[in-house]
Amino acid sequence: MTNHFSPKKNCQHVKKNGSECEAFPMHGEEYCFLHNPAIPDSQKKEIQTKGGKNSRITILEALTPMVLKEPDHVLGLLEDTVNRVRDGTMDVKIANCIGFLSGHILKSFEISDLKRKVDLLESFFSQKR
Repeated sequence: MTNHFSPKKNCQHVKKNGSECEAFPMHGEEYCFLHNPAIPDSQKKEIQTKGGKNSRITILEALTPMVLKEPDHVLGLLEDTVNRVRDGTMDVKIANCIGFLSGHILKSFEISDLKRKVDLLESFFSQKR
């Protein structure tokens, strides 16, 4: 595989604000791919569009809905997610999203449990009065 970029200097394109483009120029060129005047804008747009399509996440298998009413249910979800990432059937971006949302679910369980305990203590102390 050939290296098309030269790490020696930055692209020579000067932005509207006066700063230089910080991308590496193409091998043997003074400009990066996006600022190279020798490359037609149509080709640049085509590459960007294809790159955008290639970076989209595709879900190979629909996941069944899960009931997450207990912390143990979230633990099961996370275990399933880890195993799917490890066997290559789940994209890491989806797994990260599940991990992020699971954190919020666990936090809501924690807050709910604390609220239940505070309510119980308030009830206990109000009966003592």
